[in-house]
Amino acid sequence: MAKRKRSKRANGEGTVYQLPNGRWRAEFTVRIDAEGKQKRKSVYADTKQEAVRRRDELKLQVATGFEGDEKICTVDYLRRWLREKKPSLKPKTYAGYEQVIEKYAKDTIGGVMLRKLRPLHIQTMMREIEEEVSADAANRTRKVVHAALNQAVKWQKIARNPAEAIDKLPHAKREMVLWSAEQAARFLDTAKGHRLYPAFYLLMSSGLRCGELLGLKWDDLEGNLLHVRRSLVHVKGKLVESPPKTDKGKRRVPLSPDVVAELEEHRRRQDAERAYLGESYSDGGFIFATALGTNIHPRNLLRAFYLLQERTVKEWMEEAERTGNKEVLRRATAGTLLPRVTLHDLRHLHASIAIRSGMDPKMLADRLGHAHASLTLDVYTHLFDEHREQSAVSIMNLMQVDGSRRDTIN
Repeated sequence: MAKRKRSKRANGEGTVYQLPNGRWRAEFTVRIDAEGKQKRKSVYADTKQEAVRRRDELKLQVATGFEGDEKICTVDYLRRWLREKKPSLKPKTYAGYEQVIEKYAKDTIGGVMLRKLRPLHIQTMMREIEEEVSADAANRTRKVVHAALNQAVKWQKIARNPAEAIDKLPHAKREMVLWSAEQAARFLDTAKGHRLYPAFYLLMSSGLRCGELLGLKWDDLEGNLLHVRRSLVHVKGKLVESPPKTDKGKRRVPLSPDVVAELEEHRRRQDAERAYLGESYSDGGFIFATALGTNIHPRNLLRAFYLLQERTVKEWMEEAERTGNKEVLRRATAGTLLPRVTLHDLRHLHASIAIRSGMDPKMLADRLGHAHASLTLDVYTHLFDEHREQSAVSIMNLMQVDGSRRDTIN
């Protein structure tokens, strides 16, 4: 019988040796009972290094009370991590994390034992999600899994985070679509008679996020100051109020007189709707609500926005046909007459107007609710660059003086 090959060890390290079949066994003492007998645990691996690693992981689990978790699968761990994390998460964030775990991680790495999870598993997971869904979905899954596995390291369930070795996937960033002043004015002209016209007017004028807009209450309007205190978000089929994403999200946004006047006119129309319905009106105090007083679903606001864009193009083309404006018809054929934009693009439109009017990054960051001015610069750097180029002037123009003054200088 072949003699077992043992490795030298320090006191308390445990035993590591190679078996006759070529595999390696690592064992260590868990405890010594009252009779002086040792209770030992063993792990097996194809290499000495792997056996030592498994032994060390098991020793950590035993030492920290996680001994029964060595066979926990990854999806069960992720669910447990999310339960522990829930109190510190906003409802929408929690729902997003849960979706990532149940929709993506479960079917890719969920069945792998947590202690056996390796970088290659993470890489395969991301490739499959990218092929079936998108690179963005793959990156979101990696982000959640990475955070959960970081906690697993802190809880000493695993020695290293396998997601650390995998980079996020490159993906094309959606190009910012901005309307010109002419296009924005055309849209507002078309939307003028719509009951949600004040909402679109305010989005363009304030740079609010869609959820922030729908979360506004009349108590948030004080003179020309609009207090942003909450967002209305869609979570698991329900609309819930949520605090802003960051502390900077709670802010005061100054409004111009025309915006305040438009909101006051909107208030009078809403008061009329309330009086007409009486007790049937569901009054939550929201600035923007349905004709029944209930919350407006973000999807319905977006649907109305798209329909108004289509109507704007149609009316603009009809006018061009009547007047024989070939340039407008050419742009309509090319699809550039009124590019389709999202509600979030109106936030970008507001930022672009503010930048062109000379607003500095710090002031714009405060207005938009960005945590740092560096984020504002990162998102809108090309607009700031364009503004700087357009504002370049000749030093001689700055030093223009009349003839008598120039003579004095000379």
